[in-house]
Amino acid sequence: MVTIGTWEDIDGIGEELNGLFRQSWCLLNEVGEELATGDPDRDELQDMFDELVALERKIQDRTYQRMLSANEITGIQF
Repeated sequence: MVTIGTWEDIDGIGEELNGLFRQSWCLLNEVGEELATGDPDRDELQDMFDELVALERKIQDRTYQRMLSANEITGIQF
């Protein structure tokens, strides 16, 4: 079975973002496990993909909020 391994925290992005990435990687590994069964449950896969999309949206939102916050502190426009 192929997995992407475990998430390695990135210094400087904070515990919340690292936690979201950790959850996302864990789910991606679960998708791989489900596919490796040879007869994946389509409903289970759909649920996992829906959760992955929700996590990705949270990651994007938190990243955008961090950029806005940095912009307020530094005055740098993005």
